[in-house]
Amino acid sequence: QVIQKSSNVGTAKVALRLPSQALWNIFSGVGFGTQPQSGFPGEVSGRLRAHEKWRPIEQATMSYGHGISVSLLQLARAYTIFSAEGVLMPATLLKRTDKVEGKRVISRETAEAVRKMLEMAVQAGGTAPRAQIAAPAAPRRRAGAGRRPCRPAPARGRAGCDRAADDTDPRTRGAPRR
Repeated sequence: QVIQKSSNVGTAKVALRLPSQALWNIFSGVGFGTQPQSGFPGEVSGRLRAHEKWRPIEQATMSYGHGISVSLLQLARAYTIFSAEGVLMPATLLKRTDKVEGKRVISRETAEAVRKMLEMAVQAGGTAPRAQIAAPAAPRRRAGAGRRPCRPAPARGRAGCDRAADDTDPRTRGAPRR
């Protein structure tokens, strides 16, 4: 239910059970803190501090996306490990015809378990039911979600994250979508 309900508290509790190096290894393994090497100019590595410097509060908040800086390409690439059975593939924005080798980041079983959890978020009772894929594509396609919508930092000021507007949530009903 932690992923299905997008629970920051649950995510933090799980993260704090792990040694900081284990969490850092996962982040680093999916490419956070290094350039994606897609071949496009302007790539950045983002920010992933050394785990030895983390305090418990930082470890907790990094587990749900705060205190870590990644590009959209890095984040999208990281999520592909769940559909590629735990293998991280090289990032590219071009069609490739040659065989591409990836590297195993997590076990096939772990990737499948997390994929099923992400799929629960788009089902009834999850936080993103409108992300379901409608028939006739549904038998061939699968959808999953992990919600933490954020807005980029303005020229001066700080970036921030809000709950997305959700017509079923009285706290955000009618709020602008981000």
